[in-house]
Amino acid sequence: MKLLNFVIIKLTLSLIAGIVIAAKFDVPFSLALLITVIIVSLLGFLWFVKRKRVSKTPYFGLLSILAFIALGMLTFSSNDPRLNEEHYVNLNTTFTQKHQLVFTITERLKRNSYNDRYIANVLEINGRKSNGRLLINIPIDSTITPFNVDQSILTYGNITEIKTPLNPFQFNYAEYLSNKYIYGQVILNENNYYKLPHQSNSILGLADTIRTTIKNRLLSNGINGDPLAIINALLLGQRQDIDDTIYNNYVNAGVIHILAVSGLHVGLLLIILNYLLKPLLYFKHGKIIKLVLLILFLWSFAVIAGLSASVTRAVAMFSIVTIAY
Repeated sequence: MKLLNFVIIKLTLSLIAGIVIAAKFDVPFSLALLITVIIVSLLGFLWFVKRKRVSKTPYFGLLSILAFIALGMLTFSSNDPRLNEEHYVNLNTTFTQKHQLVFTITERLKRNSYNDRYIANVLEINGRKSNGRLLINIPIDSTITPFNVDQSILTYGNITEIKTPLNPFQFNYAEYLSNKYIYGQVILNENNYYKLPHQSNSILGLADTIRTTIKNRLLSNGINGDPLAIINALLLGQRQDIDDTIYNNYVNAGVIHILAVSGLHVGLLLIILNYLLKPLLYFKHGKIIKLVLLILFLWSFAVIAGLSASVTRAVAMFSIVTIAY
């Protein structure tokens, strides 16, 4: 392959390989750091000794590839939040005793057959500053009103480990959450939590408020049930309310990608905005004003849609296209 003749391609693939290895085999940070230091030191020593003939030394190329593999491993391992001493998993009694917890809701998840689910960031444990992400479960038959993003909650209870599947080849939800840096869960009921009056204000919280406002407007205009769920998915990137039967129908039809906000939706949005803002070109500096507004609208949409990987990737790409155009 001619692409492999480019050094940057070889080094990029090596970096990706290192990230994959660290993710697959759960390489500890200390081991990744040790390997990186050794290989980079050997690379530097070889360059110093044979710097005039380094291009003719096959070992230099091999060590360069190994160095980027090691850097990929180190990059992945260094992003493990458990390295932080204040992370809740580093508390000796995390999963064995009850704790007083303060956490902030950061994301709503799709409910399952038993629970409404949220992701939260830990703020305090037993009055001491802490951090880490938790899965919050609320039984469906509970009378607890839904939480908003940025809502701070005080509770007293157990942090439990997320169970691994009992059957072979069953989907491993614990591993899936671990890849999202979520290692524990808390179950709330009517009697073990308190909504704190002070509430943080973040961009994601503002986006959630906008989504809720749009949803309420649609409800007030008689749109509800499955049509509302589909509209939320198509326009706002929120698939939590889609019925499982409808979701599976989209999967079986091979068009589930329509419900995931990505390049298709962002491209259509860009075409519409480009048409609506075309009159600005008749004004002085209109081209620059149009460019700024287009990028502002695109990234505002990305935030409202939840800044998922597909949305962020699509908006970044179309932002570059807009600037180039």
